[in-house]
Formats: sequence, C-alpha cells, structure tokens
Amino acid sequence: MDPGEQPKETCVREIEEELGFRVSVREIVQAYLYTIQVSEDENKGVLVVSYLCDILDRVGGFEIEGEAGKAQFKSFGIDEIDSLNMPDFYKEAIHKAWDIGHG
Repeated sequence: MDPGEQPKETCVREIEEELGFRVSVREIVQAYLYTIQVSEDENKGVLVVSYLCDILDRVGGFEIEGEAGKAQFKSFGIDEIDSLNMPDFYKEAIHKAWDIGHG
C-alpha cells in the first residue's frame, strides 16, 4: 500500500500495474493472516485480503518480470483449483469468489 492509500485503492492500482486490467472492487471475499516462518519480514504474518472485482477494461499487459521474479500465466478451470500449488486459503478465496460471481 502506498502512504494514505485505502486497501481497495491498492487492489485497483496493483491489478492495473501488474495485470493490465482496470477493475472495480465488488466486495471483500476473505481476509487471512498468512505467516511464512522462514521469511525475515513475513514471519509475524501478512494480512492477505482477497477481493472480487469486475474487469472494466484492458489497459496494459501482464508484468512478466516482477518483484518475486519471473511470472508464469496459465489458464485453468474452477475444477482444477484444488490441485494447484498454492496455500489452501487462496483456494478457499477463489472458490468463494466463484460462488459469489456465479451463484
């Protein structure tokens, strides 16, 4: 978050910067305190807030080389979420967002 920036504003800005989409936030799906024990700056926890957003427009491209290194983008269906290599709380948030958006 930039100084003085609200969480929803951060979400909108980061999605535009990193994925090239202009979005509007619909609602918070989940908030989770994620702890990475082997990390120097994240071992006390990082608050991860997941939002359901509506895509308004394509305004750029994907950021391939980011802060965490090179990114890979792949297409997958909702039925494949549970087999992906990611923490369970992310999977739960994706399923919740899917249910809200398609319920």
